[in-house]
Amino acid sequence: MSHMPSQDQVNFPTVFRRILCLGLVGGYLNAIGFLDLGGLYPAAMTGNTTQLGVAIAELEWARVLLIGSTVFCFFAGGLLSSLLQRVLVHPALELLLMIMMVSLAQVVRITISDPMPWELPLLAFTLAMQGETVTRFAGSSLQTVVVTGTLLKIADGLVGRYLKYEDDNRTPLSDVVISGAAWLAYLGGAGFGVLASLHLAYPYVPSLVALTFLAADILAGPPSA
Repeated sequence: MSHMPSQDQVNFPTVFRRILCLGLVGGYLNAIGFLDLGGLYPAAMTGNTTQLGVAIAELEWARVLLIGSTVFCFFAGGLLSSLLQRVLVHPALELLLMIMMVSLAQVVRITISDPMPWELPLLAFTLAMQGETVTRFAGSSLQTVVVTGTLLKIADGLVGRYLKYEDDNRTPLSDVVISGAAWLAYLGGAGFGVLASLHLAYPYVPSLVALTFLAADILAGPPSA
């Protein structure tokens, strides 16, 4: 089984750089999905599951199919990512698969008159892989596709460092900074996603650049432990 180095084996600048990259991609793709694909989030399965329940109750079967396929693809992406963690020689290969999925979403977007039924599941699959592999890529347990838990981690870190702590068990400043950076990167990525959706003919290209950079960064990093 291949693993990325642990937090102790990855230095702070590397963790920070990878968290920023992942957060930007997560926010970017989610924003494009929300704007262009019927108000659904490719990675926010809590909201999508709520909407699925509403659609079932209202007998909107076309929407049930769309949302259901998105939830299924997200789940399938998580399954595949978990499997690949156990069989791949190098975890950066998962990023290459994500690049392929986003590239396919871009092709679908420009070649199909109604891309939503295909594009949204592709993004969901991609972001599920990102959510499943973030701990290996960044050396951190932070999520970069759903940031509710990240906000809670920031709050807990601030309390553990500045409000209520023991000197021998104080939350490291690096943990607070990394958590804050993950949230801010997601926020910035969402903003960039809006601009890209409105002004770029090929809005997925910037996310492909970011994922390619991250894959290269991981391939150039320490060998798997």
